[in-house]
Amino acid sequence: MRFYIDGLPAEEKKQTHTDRHERRQKALLKANAAVSKLEWRFANRKRIRKHYITDANKNLQQAFHWSLDDRKSFVAYMAKKDYDIVLCPTEADVLIAVECRPQDAIVSCDSDLLFYRTVSIVWRPVGSYKARRFVPYEKSAVLDALSLSSTQLTALAILSGNDYFGNIPYLAIHTNLEVIKTLHGDERSIIRQYLSHRQVKRRTDKEGGKWSVESYSGAIKVFVDLKQSVASEPASPPLAAKDNITTAEDDTAITGNLFPSDN
Repeated sequence: MRFYIDGLPAEEKKQTHTDRHERRQKALLKANAAVSKLEWRFANRKRIRKHYITDANKNLQQAFHWSLDDRKSFVAYMAKKDYDIVLCPTEADVLIAVECRPQDAIVSCDSDLLFYRTVSIVWRPVGSYKARRFVPYEKSAVLDALSLSSTQLTALAILSGNDYFGNIPYLAIHTNLEVIKTLHGDERSIIRQYLSHRQVKRRTDKEGGKWSVESYSGAIKVFVDLKQSVASEPASPPLAAKDNITTAEDDTAITGNLFPSDN
């Protein structure tokens, strides 16, 4: 069993990192306000109702992130305890997809992993924390249910909106699914055919015709080429926090991805 931990921010995901950083800043401001309100009510012996606590807790959770330095320390600690664990160069997903073999199973909250051609099964945690269970998503079953090939499924993920590029307005996953079922070839070929499809062309013409295969280059690099680059600029610095709130470059506190290895 091997554990994979997210590393540095990816260049291909820069806009997503920026958006998430902005959401963390807003959550941090709300958390500070909620905690201040709790402090005032406590100091003034006012009744503290449940919603005061849940509001603070919710925003603290949204603002909390695991710093890169802390992730490095965690990996070093776990390695000393003889766990097979690796701090990935960038996103854990890409290294997992590179190293994944047919007999491997992946445990992750990230459903995107099933779109990599090397991944055959993903076990996802579902349910509340107290009633957590794991459900297997087998690629073969998904492909049968959708009447798609593995290549078409990857193309569907690239074209229907992801962390690297958004979908064409009004062309979401259901519409794209019906179009992609009729297209064949490798992923790049399917994307070219998709952009030339009359239903898609009609929509892109209305939107200004600003889509090309190059528009999806970041997503193609990740999902097809299994490559990622370290972001050229560091992540935006966090807001100063009133309490012990740690921010990091990515949106997940822990990327809990693992699959069996020979070790």
